[in-house]
Amino acid sequence: MTNTVRTPDERHNRMLPDIELANALLGGSVSMRKAQEDYLPKNEAETDEKYSSRLKRSFLYNVFENTTDTMAGKPFSKDVTVQNVPDSMMANLENIDRQGRDLTSFACDLLHQALSKGLTFILVEFPQAPAEGERSRQQEIDMGLSPYWVHIKPESMLGIDYDYYNGALVVHSLRILETYESRGASFDRKTEEQVRVIYPDRFEVWRKAEAEWVMFEEGLRSVNKITLVPVYAKQVGPFAAKNLLKPLMEKNLEHWQSSSEQRNILHVARVPLLFGRGLRTIDDEGNPIKLTSDSIITSDSSDGDLKYVEHSGRAISSGEKDLETLENQMEALGAILLQADETRTATAQRSTDFKGNSKLHTVVGNLKSALEQALAFSGDWINVKIDAEVTIFTEFSLINPDFMTADDLLKAKMAGLISHKLYIEIMQRRGVFSSDIPSEDIVEEALEDIPSIEGIDDSIDDDETDGETDGSE
Repeated sequence: MTNTVRTPDERHNRMLPDIELANALLGGSVSMRKAQEDYLPKNEAETDEKYSSRLKRSFLYNVFENTTDTMAGKPFSKDVTVQNVPDSMMANLENIDRQGRDLTSFACDLLHQALSKGLTFILVEFPQAPAEGERSRQQEIDMGLSPYWVHIKPESMLGIDYDYYNGALVVHSLRILETYESRGASFDRKTEEQVRVIYPDRFEVWRKAEAEWVMFEEGLRSVNKITLVPVYAKQVGPFAAKNLLKPLMEKNLEHWQSSSEQRNILHVARVPLLFGRGLRTIDDEGNPIKLTSDSIITSDSSDGDLKYVEHSGRAISSGEKDLETLENQMEALGAILLQADETRTATAQRSTDFKGNSKLHTVVGNLKSALEQALAFSGDWINVKIDAEVTIFTEFSLINPDFMTADDLLKAKMAGLISHKLYIEIMQRRGVFSSDIPSEDIVEEALEDIPSIEGIDDSIDDDETDGETDGSE
């Protein structure tokens, strides 16, 4: 098949399977069901009708999305700050993408994509000059035009043509998949694809006309360079990265498949089978006998029998254990970003304002560098040298009880690392304790059952109880 402007390059094709799985998991149960047999294979001899029914009864236990959301949000409990940027650019940071997002919100989205898919991209752009003429900078200032950022998700980056010159990576062109809405009769709106091709000095927009792609629009770029900035989780090559959460993503897929089977087994087990032997199936008029709650079934045989046959439940128990094992494994894998990054040396840590050496800190460090490069590219568009210093909050807690096993959680409570109240709330979220009872009441009742032992200080924090236990039963 002949390649077109829409044909993805090899780099894109290598990363696409993991990106598609990430998108499906982030889309929840609806997206996973929509993928059908891609992520939930049909069983042998399973009919389309039964498969469709099983698919509708399948629900995603979305640890991957919860982990990504939690980790991506940690550095942004405080706003991103920027120094060494001209005052004229500072105002742009409040609407960095011309879509209403400020720098902190934009950076949070970048980190979320980098964590869930391995990498993402910032494209620094400027309102384009038409092909028939250029604008002067003074004209641009008079029109209030300024650089802006576009978040390019990895699945939309169809192709990157690059080379090395004297050891430096030089990008020759980009091909970016976009969508636009076409308007038809009767107020109809249809979403269509288009491909934007970017060169250092110009751009092209291609749209499909019947069976072939044709150029729809073109324009000039005054910056004479491709202002693309990749944001990596862990770089493994030019514009290629490793997804640090891939083990969790795959384990979540395994849980999706196992939980679907478990729900199907429960459905079968809850509907007992009716077993009959030696019964009349045709009435005196030759019509089939229907079993109803107000009918009587007779037999002409001494061996006649009619009874319900129920499932033994052994498969249900095995399925429950499998799901429990998978959930414990997902909890452990969800904490992988909190582990120490052995590749982050002490020198690297001292060279930044970062505090911490976890894998999450490393990714946040990559994001910081990317934001600073994007600000430098913004300056290139307006012929202003910008050497910005971006500060992202990194003193966030690496202890996340939601990712701890039940045994480690209990040990943390006994060691005083987490409070009684927090321990109860986590166990309520996991369904161990009833969520209908306030956690404070459970703590208070538990403390009342603890006998007072002379010589042991059993005082507790004021936020957990109104006073000390008196040792009464």
